[in-house]
Amino acid sequence: MDRRQKAALITLLQRCLFNVYGAKIKIDGDFGSETKAACRVVAKGDKGLLVTILQAGLMVNGIWETKIDASFGDVTEKGVRAFQEKVYITIDGSAGAETFEKLLGYAILILLLIPFDDAA
Repeated sequence: MDRRQKAALITLLQRCLFNVYGAKIKIDGDFGSETKAACRVVAKGDKGLLVTILQAGLMVNGIWETKIDASFGDVTEKGVRAFQEKVYITIDGSAGAETFEKLLGYAILILLLIPFDDAA
């Protein structure tokens, strides 16, 4: 993945953490210690923008092959576990700072228009 693509996906995550969760981080496209510390854990039952980013990251890594729906269910958990196994990190089925860091480090950004309802 080229540097611009990686920065764009990281910027999307940072904007979500800043705007939705109020994280006081610099939006700079760099997955540094500030971004890692601000990451939220998303797990089965969660919904919203972070799940959408997670599913898109899984998709561009060849793990996700179904519709992106912003809902962390059984299929998302299975995909997260497969990704965690692929990159040799703790396999727990939830996505926290370590999973997002690896996901963004391996992702190849594809511009997607993904409709979702973040109000849920």
